[in-house]
Amino acid sequence: MFLKFRSRVSTCLRCKRAFLGTVLVCKTAVSAAAVLDMAIRPDVSVFGSNEVRCPAKPVPRCSARLDEAFALIQSPEWQRELGGRYTKVHLRLAEGTYRLTMPLSLRWGQGETSNVPLEVTGSGAGTVLSAAAEVTRWRPATIGEAASRLPLFARSHVHVADVSELGLDLSLSPPPRGFGLPIIPTTTEVFYRNAPQPLAAWPNQGYGRILRPEGLPATDKISFAVAGRTVRAWQNEPDLQAFGYWFWDWAAQSYRVAGRDAAANVMTLADRGSPYGIREGQRVRVENSLAELDMAGEWYLDRRRGELYFWPPDTLNDGEIEISIAETLLNIEYSQNVTVRDMFIEKPAVMRLRSGKAEMSYWSGSRFAMQVIALWSLWEVLAVVCVTA
Repeated sequence: MFLKFRSRVSTCLRCKRAFLGTVLVCKTAVSAAAVLDMAIRPDVSVFGSNEVRCPAKPVPRCSARLDEAFALIQSPEWQRELGGRYTKVHLRLAEGTYRLTMPLSLRWGQGETSNVPLEVTGSGAGTVLSAAAEVTRWRPATIGEAASRLPLFARSHVHVADVSELGLDLSLSPPPRGFGLPIIPTTTEVFYRNAPQPLAAWPNQGYGRILRPEGLPATDKISFAVAGRTVRAWQNEPDLQAFGYWFWDWAAQSYRVAGRDAAANVMTLADRGSPYGIREGQRVRVENSLAELDMAGEWYLDRRRGELYFWPPDTLNDGEIEISIAETLLNIEYSQNVTVRDMFIEKPAVMRLRSGKAEMSYWSGSRFAMQVIALWSLWEVLAVVCVTA
């Protein structure tokens, strides 16, 4: 028997936990002998000699990689064999980092699995689902056309690595972000020793000020200049962006810079520009410029060459630099009787629940600890999400 309340959002500030929806579940005890138990490992090389790799049909105990397990338990052939033999499926994730370049998708609780709960549990803080790939094989950024755009004093500090084979979609520029725009998780974010690093920008701290060229019509929402700087300094930057409080101090947005007129010293924003217009004296930052990579910690991604430039704050060793690849790590769709708990999700920390009536996303920046997610309704998102910042 299940007793359930309709979904709602509440937050407990004292315990720093967010709850998306509420469910009260009453169910009979499950026999331990009827539980199908899968031991999940981040790497097949750590499987023990006495462990059985999961076959194409359900067995009481076996071992698999995470992506293998998700594919296996959703195959129709495997689910047909499951019915009537097991009362619960349990995926136990061992400690380790599970690096995913594509999101895990799950549909559970229909057909043969309608009465079979699924639990996906980690081992606590040592179990991490990560959307980031390690960047290795760094070399000094001293030669080539791109390196010549670096400030002269920075060239002996900056390193470069090839990231073209990591699964990044290098054809996509960062989308606009800010007030009134959709909240989209950021990919191609760089982490050094687990700490996010700043994108190369001017100024390094704070903001510059917007200038408005004379003679612009009042309806212009795309044209601007920057006090104390010339457009010529950014003329060769292919993926330049500008982040600013374009008109109001409560409405900041970031846009791609679509045009640069060095003679008139004017830049133009992509698409329709700022919805409220642009006002002189407002704050602005120019971002994603290799010419502004002039401080330890800053980075720049050359999308055309698939190269990442980085000025490390300290020594640079393989395994210390990561770049986020996947936008989302876990999609649970049209499901019921699913529980996910006891693990970290990071870089970016995104999980989506979707039913026939609604979709909810939880995103907390670069990392969150997942204590329990329970999804107990087929046609509505009725979930318990308990996370710690």
